[in-house]
Amino acid sequence: MIIVKRIKHGLPFSGVDSDRRKVHVKRPMNAFMVWAQEARRKLSGQHRQVHNAELSKSLGRIWSYLNSIL
Repeated sequence: MIIVKRIKHGLPFSGVDSDRRKVHVKRPMNAFMVWAQEARRKLSGQHRQVHNAELSKSLGRIWSYLNSIL
């Protein structure tokens, strides 16, 4: 039952020391990550056969181009 409660609340369920750990606050996404998240959805929908690594390279090139014209 304790394990279920810990999992439900997103806590690690092994070891006593894990109770003493501080909760890690994630850093907010930077501008590229916010933009890439939506752009990746659009690109992957249009090009379903392309692997994620190739999509990431394309997104990087597009972002670089956008930065150069702005």
